[in-house]
Amino acid sequence: MTSRAISIDTSGLYKHKPHGPAGKKSADTPLLSHLRANIQLRGPISVATYMKEALTNPMHGYYMNKDAFGQKGDFITSPEISQMFGEALGVWCSDLWEKLGRPAMWNLVELGPGRGSLMHDMLRVLKKTPELFGQMTIHMVEVSPYLRQKQAATLGCDPTLLSGDAAKETSSTEDREGSKILKAGAANFAADTRDTKPTAGREETGHWSSPVLTGADGVRVQWHRHFRDVPPGPFLVVAHELFDALPVYHFEYTEKGWLERLVDVDQGEGPHHLRYVLSPGPTYATMALLRQAGVSTEPKPKLKQKAPTASFSYRGGEDDDDDNDDDNRPTDGPKVGDRIEVCAEGMALASQISEKIAREQGRGAALVIDYGQDRTREDTLRAIKNHKIQDVLCEPGLADITAESIFPRFAARLSRPGQFLQELGIDARLATLLRSAGDDSAQAKDLIAAYERLVDDEQMGLTYKAMTICSLHNVKQPPVGFSL
Repeated sequence: MTSRAISIDTSGLYKHKPHGPAGKKSADTPLLSHLRANIQLRGPISVATYMKEALTNPMHGYYMNKDAFGQKGDFITSPEISQMFGEALGVWCSDLWEKLGRPAMWNLVELGPGRGSLMHDMLRVLKKTPELFGQMTIHMVEVSPYLRQKQAATLGCDPTLLSGDAAKETSSTEDREGSKILKAGAANFAADTRDTKPTAGREETGHWSSPVLTGADGVRVQWHRHFRDVPPGPFLVVAHELFDALPVYHFEYTEKGWLERLVDVDQGEGPHHLRYVLSPGPTYATMALLRQAGVSTEPKPKLKQKAPTASFSYRGGEDDDDDNDDDNRPTDGPKVGDRIEVCAEGMALASQISEKIAREQGRGAALVIDYGQDRTREDTLRAIKNHKIQDVLCEPGLADITAESIFPRFAARLSRPGQFLQELGIDARLATLLRSAGDDSAQAKDLIAAYERLVDDEQMGLTYKAMTICSLHNVKQPPVGFSL
């Protein structure tokens, strides 16, 4: 079964009104020229389309041709703070492998692996169990050819084998039916993909997988563009700061009800070359996605908590009162000016993971660590460049864009995020590293600072959370990190 996108020209729906002579605006970018041409031809685009283009446009996307991580990049993620983070996650993988019955052949999947630093640190722990390590294949799901090369080098693979004709196309039959989210809404919101057709060849539109390469210590590694192309078999998924980079749709409540926020060209005096506008009426995305996200579009709408579609165990940083469940109660309804975000790709990916666990008869689990909320989120979209926050519409393609993830609520008390890592043994690992540091006071100081940054609420923030997706039938005891 092949998928098809519905292309709808929206240019006739919007009449752009110039705001007078243009003032000084933010810098132009190569991607901006592409976006401007498409908007002027076909009309305003969704925020999700803008975000996807800004991050993963094959020619000018933020992640496609540069290293955005670390001190020299635009932001620092937990693996760049300390090896202790990845080693703690290696403990989680080892524990889940045991709880899943020590499968003979299994797959370790990382979604959005960055430089490969996290997987490299996880392997330091996993290789201590030869039975686990020797029967494992690593699967790196990455859209950026540039980052695939970085990851290959980090894991001891030959990066040149990931380029040119060495990368093969596949026609995986996995997930052909797609997720429930995609089946329900894809035909409606696919209209916004009309201006995001890739230009870098078949890999960007089809099912792409690399050859299986051999890395350090003989580990087998394969790269994929999509999670659906990971082969069958027992599996564990790690997704660290991935969901917050997936495109979001924006909606605003008005006197007409919920309308979609769109991105248009700004030929007036605004500070940037682009601006936000509202759709004149409900769009396909409004009708399809708000209901999928659990937001009523009835005449007297009420925000409501959507029930999770899988079994979730949840460890977060916000203090909650067990007797106070206001987040799950209907509100008095949205007010004019209220905004919310819906991540269609995030919902689809979570469904794909859950469906894959079901296909493997429960022999699978996922760990998601990200910045997020446990309720329908408001306006959290932000851009980051040179470790500073800037306007989302400023210099598209040159800044990272993120939005906080939605974590389905599970009936358990939430606790500080550091507790998750402490239950995985990060305290003991710090003690070991301090002993190895010996008399090197500078190294010891750096280790302690990194530890505090990872476990301290005030440093990582109260929205930094961990969630696991698993089958409670197969994983009868809570995974390590979620037992309290």
